[in-house]
Amino acid sequence: MTYVMYGLVTLLQIRAMDPADYGLFSMLLGLHTWIFVISDSFALNNIVQFGTYSEDRKKVNLFSLSLHLIIAITGVAVVFLLKGEFSSLFREIRFYEIGYALPILTLLAIPRTFSIKIIFRERAFKSLFFVNFLFFGLMSILSLYLIFTKKILTFNDMVWVYYAGTGVSAFLALILTFKHLNFGFSGRVSFTKMFKFSIPITLYSSLHSLPRNMDTYIIKLFFPLNVVGVYNSAKTLYRLFEEANNATSGLLYPVAVRQIEYKNYGNVNDVMTKAISFMILATFLLVAILELGLSDFLISTFLPIKYQFAIGHFNLLLIAAMFLPLTLVGSIVTAYGRPNIILKFVVISLIFSLITFILVGVFHAEKLIPLGFVVYITILGSLCFSYVNRNLDFKFVQLFRFFGDSLNYIRKRDKK
Repeated sequence: MTYVMYGLVTLLQIRAMDPADYGLFSMLLGLHTWIFVISDSFALNNIVQFGTYSEDRKKVNLFSLSLHLIIAITGVAVVFLLKGEFSSLFREIRFYEIGYALPILTLLAIPRTFSIKIIFRERAFKSLFFVNFLFFGLMSILSLYLIFTKKILTFNDMVWVYYAGTGVSAFLALILTFKHLNFGFSGRVSFTKMFKFSIPITLYSSLHSLPRNMDTYIIKLFFPLNVVGVYNSAKTLYRLFEEANNATSGLLYPVAVRQIEYKNYGNVNDVMTKAISFMILATFLLVAILELGLSDFLISTFLPIKYQFAIGHFNLLLIAAMFLPLTLVGSIVTAYGRPNIILKFVVISLIFSLITFILVGVFHAEKLIPLGFVVYITILGSLCFSYVNRNLDFKFVQLFRFFGDSLNYIRKRDKK
């Protein structure tokens, strides 16, 4: 619900911004997110994967934090030093503003992301709620204050809003995880084992996030900045589905790792099928409501006429939303220690996605801009389900287990 609430605030932010400013801000967030996806997969995932036993945690924490700092700072340094070259490549002089804003945002986000991974390992989801509530709550308050006092929001306004939300929530996350911030070289797990685990996951995550976070850069090669802003306003609404999916994945992965560690494979199947089935139910209900006219109402009501193209973009993205829950099985396959399988699926999906994005750009088909993203999610979800169906005993009928589970729950309630 925190994501839903902030989604409504985001609509007001977009309404108060020029499409070009919002396009630039979305490019900043996309690049920032992509750098941290790489760092999360190569460094921070080890906290959950190898932190099951308390005697290993000091070593895992040290390894993860060291790599996290190296990857994040190196990524930002490359962008900062080559901001002129990137500005020429994308034919956008304002890329310099991204180059100057990214370092501060990254330094504020490093402690936040590290602490949140520890929260996931400890399954302290109440703490996660408070950290995210402060993050989104503070940004909402600041955004609404600026909108009511200035009437408009600029790129710089949104950058400072994000600085505040990231920095304050990072401080709270550090307080809530302080007793778990132990570092040392003692532990049974080897650095080599963590490296071998991290490399395929990093390849998978970095490639998987390209159509999700870096699609704005591909679009910018063919279209002006204001078109990027309009497209990303539709992606912002679609992000409701992504964040729900990410939250579910964050819950599934540590549970799956723990159950696989104890060889409770039946429990893994039960948790996986139940989670995905109910995600499918929730997604299809929401997509149906949106397609029946809610998306038109939301966009036309909250956004000015210059964003009206976003209606068509969003309705096209809803096709991807229906396949999105199937991608959740990727975290289960990874927990089984088979990240190379998902990596192969990501590469196949990415190739078709990039071809689609390029064709849309070459033919300047502005209405079809989301098609590249839709192609990616559709192919990936289908390949993932096909694999678990054949190898992890995930039957097609289990996609609809929410019917039986709901009826059983109602019967038990009636008996009580």
